[in-house]
Amino acid sequence: MKRQAENLGVADRAHFLGFIENPFPYYAAADIYLRTTVMESDNISSVSAMAVGLPVVGFDTGSETEQLGIVGHGMLVPNKDSAALGQAVVKILETPDKGKKLGERGRIYCHQRYDIRRVVNEQYLGAYIASVNAKR
Repeated sequence: MKRQAENLGVADRAHFLGFIENPFPYYAAADIYLRTTVMESDNISSVSAMAVGLPVVGFDTGSETEQLGIVGHGMLVPNKDSAALGQAVVKILETPDKGKKLGERGRIYCHQRYDIRRVVNEQYLGAYIASVNAKR
């Protein structure tokens, strides 16, 4: 990967960091998130990127759990089509706001759907109350 980055002339902008315990400073410094998995759709990394308001470009894996098409916080491109991935990045970054409206759409959705208070209050507490009532 490093050699390929050098050959493409982007080595000074590419970082190969491996596992990072706290990736949020990197999300904060980014303009866009590339979800390059080819067998799954959203994962903890892409949801984290969505939570901080990054527009997302990802491969269309055909997964039923795909949120990009529902939320509209970025673009899906054909699976394994790296040229389409690059074109989508350019298209988003060439918009007047550089994808900020897309990212904001994802951030709002993520906070409405995944906010810890909502999850605890509505899902866990609801399940607890239902189990208590079932024992009566």
